[in-house]
Amino acid sequence: MRRNWMTRTGWFVLIWVLSVAALGLVAYGIRLMIMP
Repeated sequence: MRRNWMTRTGWFVLIWVLSVAALGLVAYGIRLMIMP
Protein backbone atom coordinates (compact mmCIF):
# COMPACT_ATOMS: atom_id res chain seq x y z
CA MET A 1 0.00 0.00 0.00
CA ARG A 2 2.69 2.47 1.00
CA ARG A 3 4.84 1.47 -1.97
CA ASN A 4 1.89 2.12 -4.29
CA TRP A 5 1.44 5.57 -2.74
CA MET A 6 5.15 6.32 -3.17
CA THR A 7 5.05 5.16 -6.80
CA ARG A 8 1.98 7.29 -7.54
CA THR A 9 3.56 10.34 -5.88
CA GLY A 10 6.82 9.72 -7.76
CA TRP A 11 5.00 9.65 -11.10
CA PHE A 12 3.11 12.84 -10.21
CA VAL A 13 6.33 14.65 -9.26
CA LEU A 14 8.09 13.36 -12.40
CA ILE A 15 5.28 14.58 -14.68
CA TRP A 16 5.18 17.94 -12.86
CA VAL A 17 8.95 18.43 -13.23
CA LEU A 18 8.80 17.48 -16.93
CA SER A 19 5.93 19.91 -17.58
CA VAL A 20 7.76 22.74 -15.78
CA ALA A 21 10.94 21.99 -17.77
CA ALA A 22 8.96 21.95 -21.04
CA LEU A 23 7.36 25.31 -20.20
CA GLY A 24 10.80 26.75 -19.40
CA LEU A 25 12.23 25.51 -22.70
CA VAL A 26 9.28 26.95 -24.65
CA ALA A 27 9.59 30.32 -22.88
CA TYR A 28 13.36 30.32 -23.53
CA GLY A 29 12.79 29.56 -27.23
CA ILE A 30 10.19 32.31 -27.56
CA ARG A 31 12.54 34.78 -25.86
CA LEU A 32 15.32 33.83 -28.27
CA MET A 33 12.97 34.28 -31.25
CA ILE A 34 11.84 37.71 -29.97
CA MET A 35 15.30 38.98 -28.98
CA PRO A 36 18.03 37.18 -30.93
